Amino acid sequence: MNMAAQDELNQLERVFLRLGHAETDDQLQDIISKFLPPVLLKLSSVQEGVRKKVMELLVHLNKRIKSRPLIQLPVETLLVQYQDPAAASFVTNFTIIYIKMGYPRLEVGKQCELAPTLLTAMEGKPEPQQDSLMHLLIPSLYHMKYPKASSNSSKMAAPFILIEKPKTVQLLLEFMLDVLCDALWVSVWVMPYGFVLNEPPTRPAPSSPQGSSGPGAAAAGQGLPQPPPGMSVYAAKRVIGEAQWSPEQLEQCKLGIVKFIEAEQVPEVETVIHLVVASSDTRHGVATAADLELKSKQSIIDWNNPLIVNKMYKVYLGDIPLKTKGASLKRELKHEPVSTRVKMKILPHLLRSRLAAECFPANIQFVHHICQVCPDTNKPLGLMLLNGLTKLINEYKEDPKLMCMAYSAVGKLSSRMPQLFTKDIALVQQFFEAMCKEEPDVRLAIQEALSMMVGAYANLQGALLNLMEALVAAYMGKPEVQVRQVAMKYASTVFAPDHVPSRYLLLLAAGDPREEVCSEAQRVLRALPAKKSEKVGCKPMPSFPDMVAYIQEKAAQRMKTPAKYVVGTYTLPFNPSAFGEMVLYLRMCLAHSAGATPISKSLADMQDDAPAIGRYVHTLLSNEPLTPPSSAGTKGAEVNPVQVYIHLLQQLLLVLCRR
Repeated sequence: MNMAAQDELNQLERVFLRLGHAETDDQLQDIISKFLPPVLLKLSSVQEGVRKKVMELLVHLNKRIKSRPLIQLPVETLLVQYQDPAAASFVTNFTIIYIKMGYPRLEVGKQCELAPTLLTAMEGKPEPQQDSLMHLLIPSLYHMKYPKASSNSSKMAAPFILIEKPKTVQLLLEFMLDVLCDALWVSVWVMPYGFVLNEPPTRPAPSSPQGSSGPGAAAAGQGLPQPPPGMSVYAAKRVIGEAQWSPEQLEQCKLGIVKFIEAEQVPEVETVIHLVVASSDTRHGVATAADLELKSKQSIIDWNNPLIVNKMYKVYLGDIPLKTKGASLKRELKHEPVSTRVKMKILPHLLRSRLAAECFPANIQFVHHICQVCPDTNKPLGLMLLNGLTKLINEYKEDPKLMCMAYSAVGKLSSRMPQLFTKDIALVQQFFEAMCKEEPDVRLAIQEALSMMVGAYANLQGALLNLMEALVAAYMGKPEVQVRQVAMKYASTVFAPDHVPSRYLLLLAAGDPREEVCSEAQRVLRALPAKKSEKVGCKPMPSFPDMVAYIQEKAAQRMKTPAKYVVGTYTLPFNPSAFGEMVLYLRMCLAHSAGATPISKSLADMQDDAPAIGRYVHTLLSNEPLTPPSSAGTKGAEVNPVQVYIHLLQQLLLVLCRR
């Protein structure tokens, strides 16, 4: 060991001896004030023995300091040393430990005096250290004295000079906003005003496809803690800090932030959102102070300023993972939307802003409001909204909540302006296809949107009606029950009650294995036909010959496909539930075509109409075949409607009697 290193060790030993001989707190404080900063500098020594000796001394010193809370540390000197650009990182890492330990011990006046230095010291430091310095600074703001803006004679200089420190200002404002949100915590992290649970439960991570397992899956299964409203996991951790504030301290911190804003230490455009959030605080003192300051600035705040509007949207919505060229935001940094209490304060300001209505896609939140209250005659606005919403649905798939709101808005827009949708069958197909692919939550939103859109297609004609018929038929057999439900709704609503193909699709739906589908289809089919249909020129029900011929044709086709139903040695074209419903519906069609009332409940109800029905059946049997042989499906098949109906009955009864 060289002489320089030996000399450093001797110096450290002498400090050790002095500490050991300090009998009173005053003596210990004098030694610490004189020797702590230079001892910390020895951590940059190239000699391992010196660094080891420093660590031993600091361990001893920590034990002495922690048991004596009244002992003051040389915080001012340590701050100067911490800011030295030539200091090694190992030195600054230990220096800030003693700054954090010593600053809260200072008297309030000294804390206020050194508060601006804390901000200056943040420049260029690692994020955890910046967070620690801000955690020290915030409680001091309540006690700070600022020059009065209206007093020209005041000689008091502004304590914070932040004009040349834009990065520091942004860090401080972000931290302050997180502290203000802390007042509203009702999550598993912190109850209102600082009550911490021992074990915050974790939010399960999304399950991996195919139920994969392994180290990655195990890690994902641990999940992340659920952050409080308006905050991220990282923000929650840094505001809690190493020493959690008591409820009273937290209230003072927020009042200090409001005072800092009142003193105009930073541009007012940067702090509007802070006042809005603080005005919703659960503590009356904080809410009142912020609300009064906000009202005093109403005349000078430009609510169309992009900076103000964007900040309000960011707090209202949280971090929405939109498509960007940059890297995606880490989950622990993603801010959640604020609570309803804060949203109720933000919403009036957004509604008064013209710019807020133009910020896409953030303004999707308020499209619902526009769809509900805008005039029906404003077609250009409706078209713009529809184009914007479809663009959002096609391009922004990262946030399921946003997708749900977009689909719901399209549905509401269709109710107000159906003329925008009538000729766009492709949009219906797009939504049906999306229902087959999206997650359950989004699928439900699409189902609601399609249900609201159905009215826009109630008067289709010609080629558009044929396209809709093919589309409904295609999705009636999909495995997703929600898809079949909506397809059935379109079959019962879009088409006229005497439209044979749509009635056939409803009859198939009446044999669906899911109760919610089959019961609704049966309800539509068994309802007594209205005397006058809403659709001009159509009849309440299909004619018996047309309906029975169509069913026979489809039955013959299905017997050649896997769609047929096999019971033992017998094969039916339809499952018994659907087949039974078809027979019942054909009986209703028969009665209606005969001029009788098509009662669906029982044959006994139709006894009074038996003569009329009998005469109609006799007429059908005595006439020439009403259905051309080519449409019967198979060569030599029965073509008289009554004979076809009897044949269908025989097929069904033959199977039912042997079950």
